[in-house]
Amino acid sequence: MRLLNVRTRKLETFFDDSIPPYAILSHTWGEEEVTFDDMQHNVLSITELGKAGWAKIDHVCKEALDEGFSYVWVDTCCIDKRSSSELSEAINSMFEWYAKAYICYAYLSDVNSRTELKDLQEDPNPNDELEFLLTDFARSRWFTRGWTLQELIAPAEVNFFGKDWIYLGSNKSLSNGIGKITGIDLDILRSGVYFTRARLNAIPIARKMSWAAKRKTSRLEDQAYSLLGIFGVNMPMLYGEGPKAFIRLQEEIIKSCDDQSIFAWEDPVDGNKSLLAPSPLAFVNSNRVITCTTGFRSGPYLMTNKGLNITLPVVETTEQTYAILACRFADNVRGPLALSLQNIEGEDVFGVSRTGRRLPIIDLTMLATAKTRSIFIQREDFKALHHTPPPSDLLTTTGPDSRPGPVSFWVKTSFTKGINNTSIIYPRPRHYWNSQTSVFWLPSGGTTCSLILKHSCDIGSEYVWSNDAQGTSG
Repeated sequence: MRLLNVRTRKLETFFDDSIPPYAILSHTWGEEEVTFDDMQHNVLSITELGKAGWAKIDHVCKEALDEGFSYVWVDTCCIDKRSSSELSEAINSMFEWYAKAYICYAYLSDVNSRTELKDLQEDPNPNDELEFLLTDFARSRWFTRGWTLQELIAPAEVNFFGKDWIYLGSNKSLSNGIGKITGIDLDILRSGVYFTRARLNAIPIARKMSWAAKRKTSRLEDQAYSLLGIFGVNMPMLYGEGPKAFIRLQEEIIKSCDDQSIFAWEDPVDGNKSLLAPSPLAFVNSNRVITCTTGFRSGPYLMTNKGLNITLPVVETTEQTYAILACRFADNVRGPLALSLQNIEGEDVFGVSRTGRRLPIIDLTMLATAKTRSIFIQREDFKALHHTPPPSDLLTTTGPDSRPGPVSFWVKTSFTKGINNTSIIYPRPRHYWNSQTSVFWLPSGGTTCSLILKHSCDIGSEYVWSNDAQGTSG
């Protein structure tokens, strides 16, 4: 870990137990930040460096020196970002670095200290909540950035300063107002996680995700990387992977935690059928989620590259299958939350079927009919299996009018109780079969397709239809 000597303004390197007491800076990046390379010139003043970002370095060093610290850590200049291995190590360690700092100075460059100071001397009165939320402090960009979430939670003490470096208050004195801005639990804001890691771990995953739901990062991958420390996991940095980073984060969390609330997210865009959330925004309404018991056995689960093996209480209705999660909304006593499932292959193989933007709630009447089952839930979006047929350029032509359309054919059998007792049990390719409309689209280009039909009154008999290069045959 590199630290900046507040007297010499030189960087020094320390390892493990040799790390001295230090203060740490939290801020939002602006133009002309001081970099690791700049610090190699041993500049001592903003005049010599000529960069606007030096003012922050200068002020934080003076503040730390006044409080008796010899070292500070600043993200802009204490990490050599040219080294991918060093950057990865720093990102994976950053939460702990903030947690172990004796004090964190949060610099809010867009807050006018002199006009805000009077309003922030004491906790805002609940009756004045709207007035507080309209202050520059509450609307500061610092509260909207992804990386500053862990910088607020991890340190035991966070002191806030306005743009002219006048002290505004601390995470403890302003906790009520900060709680309103961020949705973070007050006991977390007031204590610092380094001393209360168990308390942070006890908060449901979905609720912690909600803290990050509306925050922004300059790079898409940082939506995930900035949350590593909050969830106590590590993973390599792969800038360029885009939204896959947030999927990887959830996979790492699942490896170390059996909190089912990680699946309790709501679809911000109708039609998402994935098991894992696409981004923190999916948890925007999860701040009220708490864990609960369902009264059913539910053991550890395993995520594979194909999906989730899990044992859960399951309720089946004539229209839908529900897998009941061990969590609920705190202000709703009707019952636990659940995943809507749709059977896609075999008795216990399902896909997530989010038919609306809200998670279903299982009431006590339905809960009483649940049965514990070991099921497999497919992880990917399977909407193509049951919804929109393939585009027209993938469809062959049928009939004299040569228009794209579904394949239809006659099956000659000795059935005595009608075709209604016949079921499609093995369509291939599966994504050309729409189970809701009972339509099988025939692809062009000579692709071989087949259907296996089974008649419930003709035990042991199965009937195969397939197409060949010349057309269709039954």
